[in-house]
Amino acid sequence: MKIFKYILIVANVISCVKDEEDLFAESAAQRVNTAVENYTDLLESSESGWVMNFYPSHDGAMGGIVYSVQFKDGVVTMLSQEYPDEDASKSLYQVKGETEILLSFDTYTENFHQYSEPLGSSYPTGYESDYEFTFKRVSENQDTIMLKGKRYGQPLELIRLKEDPTDFINNIASMYDKIAMLPHPIAVINGTEEVDIDLSGGVFYFNEYVDAPTEWDAENKNFVEHYVPFITTLQGMKLQEPITINGQTFQECIYNDNDRSLTAVGANVVLPVILPEDYTEYADFAGEYTMYVRNGAVSFPITLTPAGDGSNYTITGMSNDFPSVKAKFNAATGYLEIHSQTVGEYNGNLVWLCCWDLAGGGNLTWSETAAVNLVRDLEAETLTFNFKPNNAYDADFNTDSFILWSTTAAGASAGQFTTWRFNGVNSNQMRNLTKIVKK
Repeated sequence: MKIFKYILIVANVISCVKDEEDLFAESAAQRVNTAVENYTDLLESSESGWVMNFYPSHDGAMGGIVYSVQFKDGVVTMLSQEYPDEDASKSLYQVKGETEILLSFDTYTENFHQYSEPLGSSYPTGYESDYEFTFKRVSENQDTIMLKGKRYGQPLELIRLKEDPTDFINNIASMYDKIAMLPHPIAVINGTEEVDIDLSGGVFYFNEYVDAPTEWDAENKNFVEHYVPFITTLQGMKLQEPITINGQTFQECIYNDNDRSLTAVGANVVLPVILPEDYTEYADFAGEYTMYVRNGAVSFPITLTPAGDGSNYTITGMSNDFPSVKAKFNAATGYLEIHSQTVGEYNGNLVWLCCWDLAGGGNLTWSETAAVNLVRDLEAETLTFNFKPNNAYDADFNTDSFILWSTTAAGASAGQFTTWRFNGVNSNQMRNLTKIVKK
């Protein structure tokens, strides 16, 4: 591999006076051009690209996000752990010399530039994130490059990737779900001490009382909140900086597949999974059921089939006019969620299974955020899941029914779709979802 001579203090190079330039074989401008060429060659030297560990918010509140990036001929191809199922996005990039050598992502891509674009007149600086970064350090083996945001100063780390980028991002996304989606509500220190924590949103959050007396004393008790962003690794998670909890200091945690806990590296700290009482494992939803609607007055058979990916299900039997309905397992709650979704096409229009708040006034939506949950009934003798509202779409929107609706290709409403029918009710309206009971 070509050995590069990196010139990091470019500000000094550019401002060199004529007498200082005579000390070098090249002029200041030539040295900057050489540095630009060398950094460009380095970025493009990795066949599989680089792991890019990025902290999109300058205060760390949005956690860390992992990308895979491949640089080639002025174009960077990016995959993000946030959108592992989407195709790679592309952006023009350049390495350029200003007061320092910069890496600039020049073409807008939603999965990256959304953090730096303005969010209306009230938030003209958006999330205050960078899309231009200064080169700071290259490891001796040239497998790690450290950069820093030009304006807001977020660190950006590039690590040479030695596997397929798509496989890598899928594995990272899967690990993130295990860490942040499963409930890890406490940290156990030294085997006995418990501290409340939260790992949601890519941030490790905990609080403590500093210099607190044994008895409550409002004047002397100092309540301190801590939140440190982390990035997901193939083994678990790594905090942006080390933290200390009850005297134990650590920066990395390893995920254990057997009990789904996280164990700190170099410290006596364990983050166990504590599941809600009505939690249902992914595989336990599978099987044949009787579905009850209209407050239990109408029933018909359905089948729940897992996709085998730990996340998705298909439900068959709800209608003979469309093959299946998709459902998504929520690893944090142990619920199966049925969202508004397209179930087919008819005469050029999309046909939607819409979430419907019948009791709340009859509002419906084809927003895919809207959903209803299947929640285990702990009092039922036979395995039973009750339909419960999911308020992710709107706190006041309580899905209690389904209705078939159509939209144009442009996304405009085309009205109630009555050509297709739900089984059992012989209607395009499935009112008052009740429960499913395993056969």
